[in-house]
Amino acid sequence: TEDYLVNIVAGAATYTASSAIQFTGTTSPGTSNVAVLRVPVKVSSSPCNPGIINELRFNTIGTSNAADIVSAKLYKTGNSNVFSIANLVGTVTSPSGQFTFSVTDTAVNDTNYYWLAYDVSATAANSNLLDARLDSVQVFGNWFTPIVGSPAGNLIITSPMTYIGSTVIHPDLSMVERPSVNN
Repeated sequence: TEDYLVNIVAGAATYTASSAIQFTGTTSPGTSNVAVLRVPVKVSSSPCNPGIINELRFNTIGTSNAADIVSAKLYKTGNSNVFSIANLVGTVTSPSGQFTFSVTDTAVNDTNYYWLAYDVSATAANSNLLDARLDSVQVFGNWFTPIVGSPAGNLIITSPMTYIGSTVIHPDLSMVERPSVNN
């Protein structure tokens, strides 16, 4: 008879998939934290081998005018698929073209939700479009291209109508006789 010691350990953390899900609709000039993309990054990990998510690369392609974006922000909600601004991961000021968020984020087993949000310029023009593309993610030291990086849709900037003023004039000061009409 012999005694053996067996250690059972979890396998190495592995990347499963990532994609981008577009938010559509309208937003106003001067709005902050406008969700543009939801980015689920699926992995297999364990407390023994959690693995690190290192970088997410985006692009402003599809946006009418990059100057309409004051800043791009990356938020993380862990395994919750509900947008929240409670956990800001990073900010890129005045993004134009490709931009990157470098992170050192311990991966949660299964799905890790990230959110790309924009702060919109107060001078953004009416009917301009806001859009984004997820180019790649670096997970566990390797680069991966998302299943869907450039989903269909965009956000439209709409300026709400505001009352500026009105005037009233009376061009004819002549007398109006009874029972005349349309005077």
